[in-house]
Amino acid sequence: MNLVVWGLGKHAINKVLPAIDKSENFSLYGVCSRDINSLKAIKDKYNVITWNSSSEMLSNKGIDAIYLATPPALHTEQAIKVLDKGIHLLCEKPITMSPKDTSLLIEKANQSNVVLLEGLMYKYHPHYQKLKSLLEKERLGKIKEMKVSFQLPTLDKPGYRKDPALGASAIYDLGIYPVSLVLGLFNPSQVELCKKSIIYDTNLDYDISGKAFLKIENDFDCIIDWSYDKTYVNEVFISGHSLSLNSKFIFSKDSTYSPIFKLRSDDGLVKNINVEEADHFELMLKSFFNSIKDPKDKLTEITSMLDLSIFLDRLAN
Repeated sequence: MNLVVWGLGKHAINKVLPAIDKSENFSLYGVCSRDINSLKAIKDKYNVITWNSSSEMLSNKGIDAIYLATPPALHTEQAIKVLDKGIHLLCEKPITMSPKDTSLLIEKANQSNVVLLEGLMYKYHPHYQKLKSLLEKERLGKIKEMKVSFQLPTLDKPGYRKDPALGASAIYDLGIYPVSLVLGLFNPSQVELCKKSIIYDTNLDYDISGKAFLKIENDFDCIIDWSYDKTYVNEVFISGHSLSLNSKFIFSKDSTYSPIFKLRSDDGLVKNINVEEADHFELMLKSFFNSIKDPKDKLTEITSMLDLSIFLDRLAN
């Protein structure tokens, strides 16, 4: 199945293209970008078709699917063009920056009978799957509290993250991770937003950090936080009546990293649960392919996208 990558930022070049190159299901058919130098480098490395014009790219009849890796503020307009062509779409997070636009893309995908997927890669890693399993099997006992954090240090090349016109927003770039994790682990209708604190940089004109206090299942408290320009933090902590759980790098991680869950009892005993290493981009592509071949989980994926979009909008507005 022929897959094209639209957008050649650092993330796409370093993570997405190598994963596609290793895929058993997709062939890297081509890349589309306004960056002529990047196009030449990718053509030399992968021997693929390159386009400097999205309209020329979309007119190619050999494309089965597109991985959209452009800045968030461009997603809606570009995704509509892809879906209207009847091409399957895997779109980088956030799929859009409003529930209205997310609903529109879902409608377009349904009309064209194609698969639309939001690229939250961590959800396909055994790390996340093991976390779900531990909670479903109630290994921790009744949950008492939860905290999820994702913070990034100052980046040398922040790209669109510094440009409001392209979708700069800590909520949609970083906050989306802890929010999606909570909504994925628990019934979204049972997750209540009690309080939020969003920090805006008035000079930059976008939000740079935030914290939200949630009540889950009308029973236990959950704190989520996210931020730019802080010490790197990427972890989940859950306290239960039987055990507490802590795990680092729950979201972003290298493909050679073997995750660990640390389970601790009240008397201080610690048990480690090791999780196998994996490339979550490869696993996400495999899931995308499976959805195209057998879209039985399509409704679940669409509902999850919309639930996430609605919750992020409540944080942002």
